[in-house]
Amino acid sequence: METTAQYRPLRSLDGITPRKNCGSTSPQKRKLLHTLGTVAYYLRLPALGITLALVLLPFLPMLKLPSSLMQISQYIVSPKSQSVRAASLKLATLGNTLTISSIGLNNESILEGSTQSTLDKGIWHIPNSSTPDQGSNTVLAGHRYAYTTTANSFYFLPNVKTGDRITVTWAGKTYTYKVAMTEVVGSDQTSVENPTSVPTLTLFTCTPLLTGANRFVVQAVLQQ
Repeated sequence: METTAQYRPLRSLDGITPRKNCGSTSPQKRKLLHTLGTVAYYLRLPALGITLALVLLPFLPMLKLPSSLMQISQYIVSPKSQSVRAASLKLATLGNTLTISSIGLNNESILEGSTQSTLDKGIWHIPNSSTPDQGSNTVLAGHRYAYTTTANSFYFLPNVKTGDRITVTWAGKTYTYKVAMTEVVGSDQTSVENPTSVPTLTLFTCTPLLTGANRFVVQAVLQQ
């Protein structure tokens, strides 16, 4: 009896039956994919820069920058920062200033104001705290970078070390303080503002960067 051969579909070398061509990508789709690929390529470097900036920003205050560089940086500010600083100088009618040479902060105006909004314009003398001519505890606060990221804010305050000298000019007289201690406390710990038996200068700012979770506090004692 004659046997009819059974038809079997053609198989590829890997044993998978070839499939029918489902169609090719249209020129418009190819052009779109090419454009998207080009955009993604050129966005890689900016994205990398932004990522590095976010990673390194909290560590910048730890860097030991030359004092000359920090002094120069006071003058490299945007027009907006310049206008804000000009407005802050108008508030400093008493001519009181703060100098911390070790971090490049020189003759920065100490501002008076009844509300915390004064902090947005510069270094704020905390209301009801003492003054250098009255002894006790003179308390000054400042932002790290809210009104400027240069040396004329408290951006570099965490670089202050025990033994550093701090100078305050108040009502025409100069007072020199020596840093006795630095510490990090919670934002709700206001005891650092309490009166003291020894003439003291207390400075504080927020830490770490981008948060207000804690305060970095510097306390210095008046030198006779």
